[in-house]
Amino acid sequence: MSARVCGFGALACLLAWVSPRAARADDADPVVATSAPAAAPASTKQTPWRRRSPLAIGAAVLPGAIVHGSGHFAAGDPATGLTLLAAQGVGVGMLGVGLGTVVASGASRKLVGPAAALIAFGGGLWFLTWLADIYGVSAPDAGTGSPRRELPVLETSTGYRYVYDPVFRPRGYVVESADLRLGRLRLRPEAWFAASDSVSRIELRGAGRIYGPLPRGAGRTRAPDGSSLDMEAAVSRHGFPAESFEIGAVEAQLAGRLDLARVSSTMRGSFAEASAGVALTRVAYDVARASPDFSELLLARFAWGLYLGNPSGVWGEALVYYDHRHDGVLGGARLAGLGSGVPGSVGVSGKMYFTREWGVALDAGAGSGWMGGLSLLVRAGGAP
Repeated sequence: MSARVCGFGALACLLAWVSPRAARADDADPVVATSAPAAAPASTKQTPWRRRSPLAIGAAVLPGAIVHGSGHFAAGDPATGLTLLAAQGVGVGMLGVGLGTVVASGASRKLVGPAAALIAFGGGLWFLTWLADIYGVSAPDAGTGSPRRELPVLETSTGYRYVYDPVFRPRGYVVESADLRLGRLRLRPEAWFAASDSVSRIELRGAGRIYGPLPRGAGRTRAPDGSSLDMEAAVSRHGFPAESFEIGAVEAQLAGRLDLARVSSTMRGSFAEASAGVALTRVAYDVARASPDFSELLLARFAWGLYLGNPSGVWGEALVYYDHRHDGVLGGARLAGLGSGVPGSVGVSGKMYFTREWGVALDAGAGSGWMGGLSLLVRAGGAP
C-alpha cells in the first residue's frame, strides 16, 4: 500500500507544480488586447521575442538537456525558464531520494515500492520539462493544434499489433476496443487475440471524470481546455494456454492530463499526462496441486504530447510515454546486467481524425520485446 501512496503523491506534485500559473495562458491574450496602446510594446516583447531562433532551440536541446529552461532563458522568457528549472529540481530530488533509498536499504522489499515510484516520477518530471522547453521555443505562436473541449459518446478502435518477444511465441494480435462515455462515467472494454495462437488479453476499465471535457449534453458547458482528472478501476485477464498459466489483475489508479498552456503561452498546443495506482495480481497455473501466486504491482505512467490541428477539422494528437507496469504485452525493459526487467516500457502513440467520424491510430513501444501497429478509429455522438 505504501507504493500506492507514494505514486499518488508524485502525481499530486506534478499537478501542483503548475497551479500558481494556471491562468497565465488564458489571461495573456485578453490583457494584451484590452491594454492601452502605450503598453503594447512591453507586452509583446515576451511573446514573439526570439522563439524559433537557432540560439533558443540550440540552447534548449544541448545545455537544456542538463539545465532545463535554457531555451526560454535564451529566448528572453526567464519566467518560464525558471518554472521549468524548478520543476527539474523537484524531479532530480525525487530521483535522488528514490535511488538513495534503494542503496541505503539494500533494495528492501518494504521500501523498494515507494522508491521505485519516486524514481519513475522523478525521471518523468525531468524528461517532461526538457521536452516542454524544446517545444516552447520551436513551436508556432499558436501551437501545433488545439485540444478537444467536448468528447464523443462512443469511440471504437479495430486494428493489428505485431509483437516480437523472445520468450513468448505469438507475434500478431487483433486488437479491439471501445470507449463509451455517459456523462462523467466511461467504460472501456479492450481485447487482444493472438492471430496464430490461443493467447489472449481481455480488460474492462471504468472511470469517473472528476474534471475535464465531457460529451455534449444538456446543461453542460464546454471545458476550457483538454486538462482532465479521472479515477479509474479495471479488471484484466492475460491467458497463456500453451504455457499453462494465466495472469489476472484488479487495479485502481488516478490519471490526469494537464494542458501546458496553463504553464506558459509558449507551450500552447502541448500537454503532459501522469497516472499512479496499484494492482493486485494473481498468477494461476494449470498444473496439478500448483497454488496461485499473489502480488502487488506498482502502476506509474507519464507522457508528453502535442495536439495536431483543430477539432472542427482534421485533428489528432501524438505523445511519447513511459509505462512502469510489468504485466502487459511489453512487460519490463530487457537490459544488460542487474537492472534488466526493473524499468517498464517506452513508446510513442498517436491518432488522427480525417473526417468527423473516421480516423487512424498508430502505436509502437519497446520493453521486453518490440511492438507496433495500426488501428481504424470510428467515433459518434457529440464529436467536434
